[in-house]
Parts: sequence; C-alpha cells; structure tokens
Amino acid sequence: MKNGVVDISANGLVYINGTWYYMTAGEWNLSYNGFVKHVDKKWYYVQGGKIRFDFTGLAKHTDNKWYYAEKGIINWNYSGLAKNTYNSWYYVKNGKFDSSYNGLVYYQGSWYCVRKGYLDWGYTSVVKYGNDWFYVEKGKLNWEYIGPAMNENGWWYIRNGKLDWNYSGKGTYKGMTYTVSNGYVTFNAGNQSFVSNCTASNYTGSKMTITLTAARNEVLEDLGGTYCIFLMNSAGTQVLSTLPATVLKGGSFSVSAVLESGDSFKQASMAQYAIGWKN
Repeated sequence: MKNGVVDISANGLVYINGTWYYMTAGEWNLSYNGFVKHVDKKWYYVQGGKIRFDFTGLAKHTDNKWYYAEKGIINWNYSGLAKNTYNSWYYVKNGKFDSSYNGLVYYQGSWYCVRKGYLDWGYTSVVKYGNDWFYVEKGKLNWEYIGPAMNENGWWYIRNGKLDWNYSGKGTYKGMTYTVSNGYVTFNAGNQSFVSNCTASNYTGSKMTITLTAARNEVLEDLGGTYCIFLMNSAGTQVLSTLPATVLKGGSFSVSAVLESGDSFKQASMAQYAIGWKN
C-alpha cells in the first residue's frame, strides 16, 4: 500500500507490520521460494513469500543451485558442512554447495567424510587427508578403531583412526590371520579362496555374462561388503576394470557380472579374472 492505494510497482522485499514480504507487481507472492537480493545488497531466504530469519542451512534458489543461509541471509564467508531443507548434509564453500569436494571436513568437534560434496553416512574406507590416511566408518572418522581396514588400494593397519606406517606384526581379523609390514596388511594363504572355473554366457554381441566359481570359504563370505569381478591384463598384474557382481552361494561360491565390450571382446578373451570384494 502507498497512501492507501495498492502500489502495483512494488517488487521485491517489503516491510509491513513487522514482517518482510516478497512482492510481485504490488501483490504478496506466496508461492515464491528462493533467495532475494535487497537494496542492502544482501541475499535473503524467502519461503512462502516471507523472509525466514529463523532458517540456517542450505536452501535451493530459483537457479537450481544451493546456498548457505545463516539466520535467513546468505553467508558468503562460510565453508563447511550444512544441512539442507531435506535434512541431508553437504559441503559448502564460500556460501555455496560445492559438488567437487572429496575429503574430510571438521564440523563441531568431529571429522566427516564428504564425497562429491555429499556427506555419505554409508561410506567406510581409509581416506587421505593432507599427508596422512584415516579410517572413516559410516561417514565419520573413528579415532577409536585399531586393526585392519580396506580402501581401493588394499588393506592397511589402523591405530587410533590413523594409518600406522611404522607398525609391523601379526593379528586376527574376523577369524582370519594376517601379517602387517610397515602398515600394509596381507591376509595369510589359509584365508584365500581360489577360482576353479570361469564361464561366459548370454552373449549378445556387445554384452556377455562372466561367472567365476570358487570353493566355499565361510570366513571370507561372512565379511560383508560388496563383491565384484576384476578384469585384469593377460599377465594378471593390472586391473583393467571393476564389474559390479551378484553372488550365488550353493555347493560352491559363484560371482557373476555383465561385461560390455566394443571390440568384440578381444581384450576380454586375453584377460584374466578375479573375484574382488569391497568393504
């Protein structure tokens, strides 16, 4: 209102009786959700056409990008973790969601692991931060853990949440004996299971199913995690690709995966295969 008459020129944030409203052509825009830049050059978070001064967290703007608001105002200086409007946690850099970040983030007394900008509560691995490696369990650094842990490079010995490069010794993990040499863990031969058969089926021209069969090993099978098939070079010294696999347990232990090829499987026919496992 302006002098008792609706001001159809009013656009943006307008203060009325103690509340800030978002106006479009003189009307309160109840359907607007996003950020609005005011004359003070600050960006305010608007939900349902009103500024949410009670909101702190990540909110989506009309440009489909996420920004960090602190008490309703974008804080361009903030970098760290923030919860969005769907209660998921993400990494923020300079007030904006950063999907490129991978690594550890310190937040309110604890360290968390971010992958592609997202705090993955289901992620367990050994993660590099700075010049050291740390054990992350279900998205959070576990300072109390002592023992073997795995990442994509192999198994490592962890002491108080950190990879101990100076440790060498022996131990038992879930019923399996292992040897540690300068932090690197090798499981003893008695814990291994060898592939006894490799078959190809369901050939379609560009796809086929590879099935590896091995003797049953209850200790290895009870580790949990996800199985896969490694496609390796002919010498068996290099992993060329990792194929997600399904598992069938019967009289033997079988792992199957679908292999795609654009070279009529020339590479596949010369390759070696192995059953892999991810924690």
